[in-house]
Amino acid sequence: MKIFTLRLLMFILIMSLSALTLNAQIKDLSYYVNKAQQNNPSIKQNERLRKINLLQNDLIFAQNRKPQVYFTSDYLFAPYFNNNGRFISITPNPDLNAYGYDPSISNGGLYEALLNADVPLLNKSITNALTEQNSIQNNLLLISDRQILHDIEKQVREQFLNTFSIQEQIKYLDRIIKLVEDRKILAESLARKGIMQQSDYLLLDIELNSKVIEQQQQKQLLSEAFNQLNNLCVIGDTAQYELKEPVIIQLQPVTSFSFLERYRADSLSLAAEQEVIKLNNNPQLNLYGNIGLRTTDPSNALHNFGTSIGLHLNVPIFNGNQKEIQIQQNMIAFDTLGISRKQEISNVTNSLKSLNSQIKMTEETISLNQAQITKQELLLNILRNKLISGQTSALEYVKAIEDYVLTNQNLLNARISLWQLINQYNYLNW
Repeated sequence: MKIFTLRLLMFILIMSLSALTLNAQIKDLSYYVNKAQQNNPSIKQNERLRKINLLQNDLIFAQNRKPQVYFTSDYLFAPYFNNNGRFISITPNPDLNAYGYDPSISNGGLYEALLNADVPLLNKSITNALTEQNSIQNNLLLISDRQILHDIEKQVREQFLNTFSIQEQIKYLDRIIKLVEDRKILAESLARKGIMQQSDYLLLDIELNSKVIEQQQQKQLLSEAFNQLNNLCVIGDTAQYELKEPVIIQLQPVTSFSFLERYRADSLSLAAEQEVIKLNNNPQLNLYGNIGLRTTDPSNALHNFGTSIGLHLNVPIFNGNQKEIQIQQNMIAFDTLGISRKQEISNVTNSLKSLNSQIKMTEETISLNQAQITKQELLLNILRNKLISGQTSALEYVKAIEDYVLTNQNLLNARISLWQLINQYNYLNW
């Protein structure tokens, strides 16, 4: 009993592992879409740019609101010649016969070592405007992320459909090859008995070889398609998996297109830039102060340690109309943005109408091909029986197979085309 139980457990374990191995070989569309979105370098780059922008807010505040503390040191050497019989001397009180700068200008030199501090007083508005501008740039990066992910999903679906189409073509050719092989074995037996002509047998053999060659070509195309799919998804894998039939459903029309968010953000960015331009031309008021040594007479330096405080006002009066020129540039950018927005709405709306019409026509084509295949399968069964009894030629049977193959290819192409049209529709209808 224990041995039986152990064997049963081993059997269940083996079957479970086999099932897991089998399932691991099947990949669906979502697997590749998720991989592509996770591995996309542009998304990672935007993430780093957002981190930089967050630090930029701190930098803006530090530059425009926080005190700037710095140390300065100056030494000005302004000697006098022929002063009181001396060839060269440093003094703030030279005699009238000495040669050198006017003492009221140079004071005989300058010796200075100061700790300085500047505090902006009227920069709150410009700081808010710059941080708002930076915040809008971060929002644009988020919008860019959504667009990148949306683009990736469309591109991966297109390549997945291309790869799936080749896979299904290989499967279908495999069924045709088995079908012709079965007829070939039967035809060989009939040809030996003299019921079927040798040429009919050779015709089936030629048809079989042509399908084997076509299948081999499709396998090569499948390898290339998998390579492109893996590269698109940044997957380091050379294995070929069984692709699960995708489920791509046409979405309901949206009430507002996602790309309009980009135009709204661009408009806000231009408005924020306009505000910064205006504020940059406002009066600037700074509180400044220093403490340290400042003297023109080194011999009295110990008595020249001190401090000072003051206000510095900067009122722009004329700078060549820079403000007006920048505002005009922004207004042109606003107008261009509005024209582009209107044009894109029109293009997307027209494209969606066209795609919707093409989807309906393709669905009708699929229905017609499916009905045609049903009739052709019935005809093949009839011709097979006639071929066995010698009532028809292999040429007619091969012709029926070729028609059947063509209709199936048309059906497969129509299904792939329908998915591609829906994919494009959903891409724009977003």
